[in-house]
Amino acid sequence: MIVAVGAVAIIAGLAGCASEASATPEATIDVTATPSLTTPATAVTDKQSCEEFGDVSTILQNASADLHSQRMTQQEYNGWLQLASRVLGRIPTRGEGDVSNTI
Repeated sequence: MIVAVGAVAIIAGLAGCASEASATPEATIDVTATPSLTTPATAVTDKQSCEEFGDVSTILQNASADLHSQRMTQQEYNGWLQLASRVLGRIPTRGEGDVSNTI
């Protein structure tokens, strides 16, 4: 599981999350989190997706450091990996482009 999440971190960095600067303006598309008539649409940018992806990276880095320093057990580490996967699945994306496709 960590290999898959780690691979996403590397690819997201290559897709544009590693750099705040962009040569082209950020495009936005209206998306909704769930198909509901009562949920308002929100505009999501690649920058916002990258910022929220930072939470996943932080969870992974802290959990890995704690496991390797023996401050946490493998079972607790697995729980943190599951949390990182859930957070990754909830990151809003604009639905197209390198960052959205990678996340």
